[in-house]
Amino acid sequence: MRHMQSLPTGLDSPSAALLYCTSGPCSPMIPFRGRRRDHAWSQQHLSHYLDGDLGWRARRRLQLHAAECPDCSLGIRALRALVRLLGSSVERSAARPPEGTFDRVRADAARGEIDGSERGEQ
Repeated sequence: MRHMQSLPTGLDSPSAALLYCTSGPCSPMIPFRGRRRDHAWSQQHLSHYLDGDLGWRARRRLQLHAAECPDCSLGIRALRALVRLLGSSVERSAARPPEGTFDRVRADAARGEIDGSERGEQ
């Protein structure tokens, strides 16, 4: 098994990780045991692989290639890091109504004070 590269430092922001993933060290012209075509194919399907959108044969093809290709293996790890970074930033920035908003709306509805006029309904 080949020595796997570690993720470069500086992938602590989504833009840095995305830049690395889209312009990183992978090159479709690098032959891995004569699998130049598999390398190009794998590069095009990394996101589909991580999203679980590949069938079992395509998934296995990519897994076998990534086991031999440090660039594709690193690409998978970089994309996973990007997904984690983006997911955590979305969770942090999710808009939440002020405390008690839902209770006030329910109380207003129970008293009949909500008739839809705020939304333009007649």
